[in-house]
Amino acid sequence: VLGSVAAFKYFHAKKNDKFMFLSSCSYLLGMLVGAVFSVYPSVLPASTGEEFNLTIYNASAGAYGLQVGLIWWAIGIVIALTYFVLLYKAFGGKVNIESEEH
Repeated sequence: VLGSVAAFKYFHAKKNDKFMFLSSCSYLLGMLVGAVFSVYPSVLPASTGEEFNLTIYNASAGAYGLQVGLIWWAIGIVIALTYFVLLYKAFGGKVNIESEEH
């Protein structure tokens, strides 16, 4: 996490937008991974007692539901990625304030 903050500051000074963005993404990823590992295997810790915690074991769906969800996720992610590729090709590049193109 500290390395990504240092990288962000370095790339900010160098005005390298791509690596500055990737550094901030790695910071967010590091913070999320740290939060997940700090409560594992709990998903939602209970304040009333450890026996009431929502864990990864008692929160999971049945095997059939997970299989159907995986199939729908695969279809949905292909559609979403295709959509973002089309958007990127249509509107890619940096915005230029002086440009009068739309």
